[in-house]
Amino acid sequence: MLPIDRRENVRVKDRIQVAYRFVGTEDIVEHDRPERFFPFIWNKYPQSFPIEEVEESNTKVLHHIIELHWKMDILIETVAPEKRLLVEVPKERDVCISASGIRINLDRSSLPGQRIALCIVLPFIPPANIYVIGEVIEDKNYKTAINFLDIREDDREKLIRYIFKRQRDLLRDRALEKGVELHTVSEENE
Repeated sequence: MLPIDRRENVRVKDRIQVAYRFVGTEDIVEHDRPERFFPFIWNKYPQSFPIEEVEESNTKVLHHIIELHWKMDILIETVAPEKRLLVEVPKERDVCISASGIRINLDRSSLPGQRIALCIVLPFIPPANIYVIGEVIEDKNYKTAINFLDIREDDREKLIRYIFKRQRDLLRDRALEKGVELHTVSEENE
């Protein structure tokens, strides 16, 4: 049985692309967009696509676009590795994410109260970038808990959609590992 999580927001553990910058309070202007801290972000498409994500699109054209994007990924990573200022590919990191914050393994330690700009890449088709300013709540051995200070409502909705989709995937995978057959509500009504 899964432990009951009594937190305000639903969360999920995963491995996703995240870029970050520590910023000073003087760098943050009211109504400023956190995108300005990440001028050279390049999205990499995920390696696999659940069929439910591509049903709404013309899949024949979509697969060609994705293949082209993958080729661009390879070119960008190999053409000028010494000039990383041309593009920035966010690193994949282990996270525990919710609509109100994230716990992430950072490359350096931080202090509670420190501000951080994040670019979180959700593995949708096409990948969705979420830009947010957060505040470090705690840091234990580079595992940093960050509270989102100001997140746009449409970005929050994308995060929630991603979290619930990822939880469904994990539940389905766990059931398949146990050999349990999953039924939908419509199947039970037939």
